[in-house]
Amino acid sequence: MRLTQVGTGVPGLDNVLSGGYLAGCPTLLMGQPGCGKTLLLLQFLAEGARNGERVVCATCSEAPERLIGYMVALGHPADDWVRDGLLKMVDLRPEPGEVVVGALDLEVVKVRLDAALAVGGAIPPGARLGIDDLNRLAYAFDADGAAGPQTLGLLRLLRESGITTVISAADVPATRVTMVDYAVDAVIELRQTVEARLMTRTLRVTKMRGAGHGTNEYPFMIDEAGPTLMPPTQGQGHHRSRDGMVSTGHGRLDELLGGGLYKGASLLVSGSSGTGKTTLLGQLAHGLSEGGASVVYLTLEQDESELIHDFAGCGIDLAPHLASDRLRFRRARSVDCSLEEHLIRITRMVEREQPDALIVDAITSLADLDSLMAVKSMVLRLIDACKSRGVMIVMSELLSDASDMVSSLGLSSMLDTWVRLELARESSEYVRLIRILKGRGARTSQQIKEFQITGDGIRIEDPYVGAGTFVFGTAKVIREDQERREKANMTARLSRLRRDLEVLPGSFDAKVNEIVIERDKALEAIREEIESLQTRISDMDQGEATVSAARGGH
Repeated sequence: MRLTQVGTGVPGLDNVLSGGYLAGCPTLLMGQPGCGKTLLLLQFLAEGARNGERVVCATCSEAPERLIGYMVALGHPADDWVRDGLLKMVDLRPEPGEVVVGALDLEVVKVRLDAALAVGGAIPPGARLGIDDLNRLAYAFDADGAAGPQTLGLLRLLRESGITTVISAADVPATRVTMVDYAVDAVIELRQTVEARLMTRTLRVTKMRGAGHGTNEYPFMIDEAGPTLMPPTQGQGHHRSRDGMVSTGHGRLDELLGGGLYKGASLLVSGSSGTGKTTLLGQLAHGLSEGGASVVYLTLEQDESELIHDFAGCGIDLAPHLASDRLRFRRARSVDCSLEEHLIRITRMVEREQPDALIVDAITSLADLDSLMAVKSMVLRLIDACKSRGVMIVMSELLSDASDMVSSLGLSSMLDTWVRLELARESSEYVRLIRILKGRGARTSQQIKEFQITGDGIRIEDPYVGAGTFVFGTAKVIREDQERREKANMTARLSRLRRDLEVLPGSFDAKVNEIVIERDKALEAIREEIESLQTRISDMDQGEATVSAARGGH
């Protein structure tokens, strides 16, 4: 026989119960005062009335008018349901005299409940019954509030009638003595604990016959809309595809990221204090909004007005996006509630506002609320909740100075993109650096760049690389200035050499011509002198011959 289940009306609880409460069976909600038993019961009834089912609320402690008022406060049209006959109230509150005079007839209670459930003389299929504070009814049978046989007998009659019933009872010794939890098909125990002065409500399914269910202890919160759960496993394995990239609004940053950010992806910006994490988140908020995306900026530290002022000082003007409602700031203090309640509140905010991107600054603000393992679990479930809804989530993480730039959360397996900002000491100054540690599905840059915050926005600059050095900041400016001067000198020298190359051949040609002329002149002079000498010698030889002849040949 296959058991059917009905909706609980509590977000997240159907997931824990693998479908809802057991149909046609009694379920016990047990816990101390203030745990939320009555609200879970009222949500169960409201879910049935909203579906057009007959619902009956039997109250054993509160006045019926007050329970109707509670349902109205939760946003349900309870008055309309009463008028339309969908919701019936049965007052089972015992009078003090009834406890003293005698016991309440069990059959009378059952008849009253059946009469309230009946429509046209018969109980319709899908009818729901809620009995609030069963312990108070037990006082009509037993002055000690136990009334084991009567209470167990009532539960037996309800179970035999096949009515889907939810019963709330205080977790007191009388309830345990009565062994009510053995007489019902499902038991849900509610608790509230206080740690570090922060209260957390949890529930645990201790029994559920014939159906699978979650076995952990699940935190839940209560707000103006009623109880809400965020099961640790909800949404896992159903992430939407990261389809298409969107620009960050900054060209150099897009280049580092391999084109931008994927829609529905997860991004973590890590860095120590003063590295510019929040400023980078401001740039992302501006760029995504500029591109037409709907962005919710959740700040866990600074106030909205402070952030807007600080961003404007860095040349990031968010006013147009706030005016167009593309960008919305939301504020939450880490000490306002427990870690699990923060998770539920953020998830409900995402469901309510349906942004394209959620920015959380800074996620490490929650680190003091619980153990590191609990914080990591919460952040992983938050990433999971956003990605399963196709919402991009951008978070900042503060790294302590003693962490050696190593993340303490260990979220890398759930991150699509991981950006790290660093402070590096160069000579007498600190320089901000940016690098992409991880980028799934994108050809991200492997280089370290300088991350500058100016009055005109952020700037991402290349380092100085040359002569075996790799420097940033003022040292980079000095090296680049030296390199510029050296290049200018070399350029000027090159120009002079080129001019010499053009002029020198003509200059040497002129000199060669002068030398040739001088050579020819010198040769001509030598020839003339030789000829002169030869003439003189010849004349002298002729003169001697004449003289000799005159002397008679001697």
